[in-house]
Amino acid sequence: MALTKTDYEWIKEQDAKSGHDMQPIAHFDGQLDGCTKCGGCEGGLPTHCPGAHMSYDLSQRVYHGEIDYRDGRWVNQPTTAMAHVYGVRREPCIEVAVT
Repeated sequence: MALTKTDYEWIKEQDAKSGHDMQPIAHFDGQLDGCTKCGGCEGGLPTHCPGAHMSYDLSQRVYHGEIDYRDGRWVNQPTTAMAHVYGVRREPCIEVAVT
């Protein structure tokens, strides 16, 4: 299904709100977009950009739905994009420390 102009505009609006600087990066079967600030891409892309490069372990925690970066803090919830895979947790969304 092709994206409509409205869908495309919505996606660009969400990218702008996230703070990510999305640029094409090389990938084994073509190309995908990744953030030049945090290094996140695809399922390992937090909802908002933390503004600094994420370690591999941190990006894996994002990918596996353990944590997300929203509104200036790390929280114990999956990203909004991955909630359909991991489900939205019922416990309160609390700030978590990352290393």
